[in-house]
Amino acid sequence: MDGHNESKVMGSLIPYNELQDIKVLNEGGFGKIFQATWVNNLKVERKVALKYLKSSKGFSINIANELIPFEITRSDDYILNYYGITQSLDSDKIYIVMEYAEGGNLFDNLSEGYKDIPWQQKLTRLQSIIKG
Repeated sequence: MDGHNESKVMGSLIPYNELQDIKVLNEGGFGKIFQATWVNNLKVERKVALKYLKSSKGFSINIANELIPFEITRSDDYILNYYGITQSLDSDKIYIVMEYAEGGNLFDNLSEGYKDIPWQQKLTRLQSIIKG
């Protein structure tokens, strides 16, 4: 995860046109996960994940701003950074913009070769999940 040294992450409304190269990563019961490159107004590029919740249709961007914490304090490196929210230009879909985690989702990461992982490593992973 990049940005480990950040102690606080500010949430904000991110202009949708700052998100480029948007690709679907996964789709589940709650919605879709996308990968994108966020090029902010300082021209800094950052790989991010976009989470669209199916229930966000008709959900106001103003309500989302109120419900999603404006400032999130990180307790350690096990929590992904939250950057803000965005709304697509051609629909009312609202997305949560957060740090992109290399290596895929937690379920796939834990499931892959689980039987071959030594018990000590399994316990270390479990401790990391609990801390997060």
